[in-house]
Amino acid sequence: MSHVLPFTIDGYTFTHTDGNAELDSFTRAEMSKERDKATGVWRPNGWGRCLENQTHLTFAVTDSDGDYFGSWMMYRVQSVDGDPNVISALLAPMFPDIEAVAVVGEARAPSGEILNADEVAESQARWAQFWRRNFAWMEWQVMNPMPLEGGGNLVVDHWRFPQTDDGDPAGQCWQKLEPAFEQFSKLEVDWNNHMPGMGPCPARTTGWKAIDPDPGRARGSIHA
Repeated sequence: MSHVLPFTIDGYTFTHTDGNAELDSFTRAEMSKERDKATGVWRPNGWGRCLENQTHLTFAVTDSDGDYFGSWMMYRVQSVDGDPNVISALLAPMFPDIEAVAVVGEARAPSGEILNADEVAESQARWAQFWRRNFAWMEWQVMNPMPLEGGGNLVVDHWRFPQTDDGDPAGQCWQKLEPAFEQFSKLEVDWNNHMPGMGPCPARTTGWKAIDPDPGRARGSIHA
């Protein structure tokens, strides 16, 4: 696949690591650190490997000061309708606040009073920030073609999510995330309700929701 030129979303620059061995090595090392966090937070069944011989695109994400922020990997990339520049992909958003997706549970006194209300509220706010950003950047890539070196563009037609019946390890399936998708994703998704012992898991995006669940955030942006 052709090299993707750098693009910017909300002040964050995405740089395709292909062709830059030093950046690619650094980014993969950082992804391994975040992967271990994700394993403990999201993936109680462990972290499996991707299928072999699958195309992937790894982006190093830097903030407005040029500092490394995290990694954004599009993997198991597939062409849509035979056009190599129109694709669908699975996504691995590897950011330092990935642990924020674990919301703190309530601790109650015998009287029923919530003893850790502030801690719960803070963790819910971090959870919301993580998912609003994640969905915003997914939306941006559906809305905007990514320029390719030498001309042309790469277009994300839709996003897929790991499924055991598509060969993905069970531990990679996105579980217990219906509230996040309901509250913050402007993209509609199909849900797979036939994953034994896992509950509903997202399968793929299908288009824009008729009713915007998060009108305080602009489509394709983390900002209003």
